[in-house]
Amino acid sequence: MTDTLRHNAIPSRDASASRDAFERLEQAAHWFAILTDDEVSEQDQQRWQQWLQASPANQQAWSKIQRVSRRFESLREDSDRLAVSTVLQGSSQRQLHRRRLLSGLAGVMGVSLCSWLSWRVTPLPQWVAHWSADISTAVGEVASHRLQDGTQLWLGSSSAANVLFDQQQRRLQLLSGDVLIETSHQPDPRLFVVSTAQVRLRPLGTRFSVRAEQGRTTLAVFAGAVECSGLDGRVLAVVRTGQQISLSDAGASAISAAAPYQQSWAAGVLQADDMPLAQLLEELGRYHRVHLGVDPALAELRVMGTFPLDDLPLVLSMLSQSLPLTVSQPLPWWVSLRPAVTL
Repeated sequence: MTDTLRHNAIPSRDASASRDAFERLEQAAHWFAILTDDEVSEQDQQRWQQWLQASPANQQAWSKIQRVSRRFESLREDSDRLAVSTVLQGSSQRQLHRRRLLSGLAGVMGVSLCSWLSWRVTPLPQWVAHWSADISTAVGEVASHRLQDGTQLWLGSSSAANVLFDQQQRRLQLLSGDVLIETSHQPDPRLFVVSTAQVRLRPLGTRFSVRAEQGRTTLAVFAGAVECSGLDGRVLAVVRTGQQISLSDAGASAISAAAPYQQSWAAGVLQADDMPLAQLLEELGRYHRVHLGVDPALAELRVMGTFPLDDLPLVLSMLSQSLPLTVSQPLPWWVSLRPAVTL
């Protein structure tokens, strides 16, 4: 894997407040690591209490650490350093299993389910929709599917969709996450439509990706064109090869150049083209059960290169060797990038 990285000295907005919040989170992670150690002392606990009571900001940081720990700690039973791998697999139908699971959950709606749901990022309706979807993926998984009409699609990490094919329509309902689509070249009188909570997308012989997030849909077109319409049927835009657009309930953004990473993930890599470091980490975070934090002083460093989505330790090594930063990991699920100390 080859890479090229560069950085620009671009100051962060509101750098002082952002830096203070980052440092308090780092302190909270440090204290969490101490308190969960088997050899924690009473003196350690007293010092932590002093730190916690010293500032409301410390208490807010501690609350966030607790929320993150509920999301990630149960997924890692040991304290080994990062060893996360992306699962790239072929088409697999798990709808029946999920529906049986949902039925079974009705009998265990006690503390265990409440604890499980408490650390989920998505709201309960979205969580249920994900698990009852026709096709879905776990964190770090990319799944390939071929539809009845020959259309090829790739479903990205932690994504879910319903496939609705009948005599009148061919519709893919993207509930959450990412999908990359190559439409079939076989003649078919039925329109092929991709829908999200915000828009309906009608491809015109094309290859394109769609990302569905809360309140926003992002479309990137790599071949052909896609017509974007609101739920009321009004055409909002026609996006062509090499373009992308974001759509929300408030309307459509300006059309911009399509970002390479919007399709490279289907091949198991993150292709960064002058991407801010903070955005790079956000994209990597979609594929790993780890919190990736970055010092605000580094957030706007520009990165160019191709990075494997299934090898986070390698990516962090590449970044630390090419950019003025160091990587620390006080907890198995908490990774931080800080400016390198120059002597």
